Amino acid sequence: MKAIHKYKEAYRRGTPEAKRRIAQSLGYRFTIHDCPKMIQLLYRAGIIIEGWEYSASDDEVVTL
Repeated sequence: MKAIHKYKEAYRRGTPEAKRRIAQSLGYRFTIHDCPKMIQLLYRAGIIIEGWEYSASDDEVVTL
């Protein structure tokens, strides 16, 4: 709860760092599924993640 009070004004301005800190203080954890460009890079390298649908184009991930 401390982060919410500390970064309240920065959150209203929309700074990504304030949003990240508040989400982290509420228990949110960052995963690979939050980064579609990383999944595209892994797909081009031949690494396929279960649960993702890939399009015919090598550079596009369709959906989770």
